[in-house]
Amino acid sequence: MRLTKPALVAAISTLMVNAYCLPEKAAANDFWETIEYSVTPADAAGEPSTVEATINGAKAKTQWNDINQNSELDGNEILDGSVNLFSRDNRRVPALTSPANMTRAELEDWAEAHADEIAEIIFPSGLTEITGETDDSIISLSSMRNILIKATPNRGIPDYRARLEYHDVENFDEDGQALGMILSGFTEETETWDFSMLVPYRYTDMDDEIDSESHFLAIDMKMDYKIKDNADWTLKAGGNLFGSIFYFESDALEYAGQLKYGAGLFGSATRYLPIGTLSAGLSYKIAKAYLPSGLVDDDSDEFVDEAIDYINDLDAVGTVSYGLNYGLPLLDNKAAVNFEIIRQHFISSDIDSDRDTQTSFGAEASWYPSETFEINAGIRTLEEMDDLDDLGIMLGCIKYF
Repeated sequence: MRLTKPALVAAISTLMVNAYCLPEKAAANDFWETIEYSVTPADAAGEPSTVEATINGAKAKTQWNDINQNSELDGNEILDGSVNLFSRDNRRVPALTSPANMTRAELEDWAEAHADEIAEIIFPSGLTEITGETDDSIISLSSMRNILIKATPNRGIPDYRARLEYHDVENFDEDGQALGMILSGFTEETETWDFSMLVPYRYTDMDDEIDSESHFLAIDMKMDYKIKDNADWTLKAGGNLFGSIFYFESDALEYAGQLKYGAGLFGSATRYLPIGTLSAGLSYKIAKAYLPSGLVDDDSDEFVDEAIDYINDLDAVGTVSYGLNYGLPLLDNKAAVNFEIIRQHFISSDIDSDRDTQTSFGAEASWYPSETFEINAGIRTLEEMDDLDDLGIMLGCIKYF
């Protein structure tokens, strides 16, 4: 899996970060202190100090004559030209070219005034884009995998599930690793209604120049209504409520966090074939992000406040997911293999077209030490998202009753 660069709020604060970032420069307090991260210092021959940084595929460039050669735009120093911004497809954005020859104060005023436009270019879908898979994606994938029925020795009802995941990540040429855990519990309320709760967690560590790390935790509560359940078919429909928190840390921005909440509807159909089990599901979820100021290192005052407002003004995101699973029992029901495909469409005017659709392919092998216990291992990959690669391996167990 490839992860994007720092989160939306961090995006503005880390706009100019590149490989010259130094740990002692961590946790910038304003826009220009962030620019200082990536300064190539002026030399005695009079060459200007320069800044060229890439973040989440977008780029910023500027330079100035550093008269006192202290790598800061201070005193009577001014920019030698403009700040130029480039979109993720490497095209310069003329509308966001700053005026020429600005002082530090003028540059910070310009950045604050255009915080929304800068944010829209770098992080159109919000803070959690740093995870590559957005929180909408993680919740919807986990939920859809819980909706699809897999081959089991007795087609029992899952009581408890636990899954560990490791992902190799690469996004916009940045490498990283992710560790995940998914827990779920199940209680049958009546003969026709079932209730379950899913708890996915993911920790991501990026091998980037600012040592970014992130944590994602969600709770997804689902209620199923059994329309039909016999030896040949299982038909279900239901709804769910969910909430999540995303928390980010880096050398550039000390911390930033985002909350998300939403609801959804789904339906599923499972056919028990003479050889194997075929299951299909369809769901729709809508989610809204909220960034409390208390979850952000907001020493940057007005500049970060603008970024917080941008996130909170983003449209709600609708997610349409649909998938298939084919399960094949083996070894006289002592084992099974399952193959799944899940496709997701993220519906929002704030999400780039190259990031609004993804397809997950998975394969899993299961062994049943008893009719009520399963141990499984599998592999999963994500496709379709531009500049995003995701390859994950999974190890889990399920208790049935």
